[in-house]
Amino acid sequence: EKASEYSPKNMTDSRGALLKAQQDFVDEKFGDAKEQAQKAREAALKARSESAPRYTEEQKKSAQEAIAQADEAYAEELAKDDFEAAKKLFADAGPMHQSSDAAMKQAQAKPEGPERQTQATGALSAYQQTYRKNAAARCAAVKARNTALAQKDDLMASLNGVEATLARAESYGGKESAEYQAAQKEL
Repeated sequence: EKASEYSPKNMTDSRGALLKAQQDFVDEKFGDAKEQAQKAREAALKARSESAPRYTEEQKKSAQEAIAQADEAYAEELAKDDFEAAKKLFADAGPMHQSSDAAMKQAQAKPEGPERQTQATGALSAYQQTYRKNAAARCAAVKARNTALAQKDDLMASLNGVEATLARAESYGGKESAEYQAAQKEL
């Protein structure tokens, strides 16, 4: 979720509290260790709560770009199954994203405490499902694009073969035949 990138202060606070908790535990200050561990958890949860929406949006944009690139490669025709899968996964992620945002807003509206942490954890789980769906959409779109590009080469080779055959037919005087005229129209 790139919490270190999107919420560096909270991640630093979480790491610091966790290290302090470990030291307190070694020093047999168990009450202090528990308190520091709870602070570490809270800071980590804040970091994730800040980073998950941004990371999910990043994955959404990545999936959109991959689908657009696949579409430019005519994947809709040349790699239909993978392209349709990418579009479906992406479409499924949309409502999930909205639901994740709503769940996080509800959690943040709660006062600090266990109930807020529980709701935030649920929202983070929903974000995780959403960005995984977007990542799967991106992968399917990349596969569709690659398949389409590979098939384009095959189609170009076939087209060159047809053009060569028509040129030979023309040289043999077959330009007037119905078959030649039909093949020429299809090109």
